[in-house]
Amino acid sequence: MLVYKSEQAKDAEREVQKQQNMTQQDKVYYIQRSLMFGGYDVAIDGKWGKKTMRAAQKYSGSSATSIDELYEAVKAKKESER
Repeated sequence: MLVYKSEQAKDAEREVQKQQNMTQQDKVYYIQRSLMFGGYDVAIDGKWGKKTMRAAQKYSGSSATSIDELYEAVKAKKESER
């Protein structure tokens, strides 16, 4: 049994577990939903294409090309906007 020092530590551990269980398609859906709510005209279809990749790069300010890297960049951008 793990002992946590705070609720934040518990939440952080849950988030890590959730991310480890995400499929590539889950990450694409997350990116596409984030882009749509950010005002970008992309389809939310779970498919990784050039339009999604370019929009994610523009939105996040990243030049990454992999789903994993852009997922992290988009997620960081969304968190910074809160």
